[in-house]
Amino acid sequence: YEYDVAHLNMVEYDGRRGKFALEVDPAGGWIRVNNPFSEARTAFFSFLATKQHVYPLTQLSYGEHTTTFNPVSSHDTHNTDIIRTCSVGSLPPGVTQVRLQPSETTSHKFRLVGVSFTNERS
Repeated sequence: YEYDVAHLNMVEYDGRRGKFALEVDPAGGWIRVNNPFSEARTAFFSFLATKQHVYPLTQLSYGEHTTTFNPVSSHDTHNTDIIRTCSVGSLPPGVTQVRLQPSETTSHKFRLVGVSFTNERS
């Protein structure tokens, strides 16, 4: 994937386990996502969340579509990060540029950890 290196930064958030995330600056930024299928498919984005409100609400947008990620978990995570996965709708085949825009300031930047597609047509 390509991403806006001026506003998104790859960070290691768990050195013991070698876990990385794409951290989004408050100014927001973009990432290009490739749907490798020949038809539109539902895309899912995964991001870090905690029971405490340490990561900002963040909007993902492409074309006319907007999804808001809420990185707060209702599960008791013993003050640890968990990974939440949310559908962002159908992406066409090929590369789509999506924008990530935090909508508030919190103690940590929004952290994207994965993108995936279903194997079923949208």
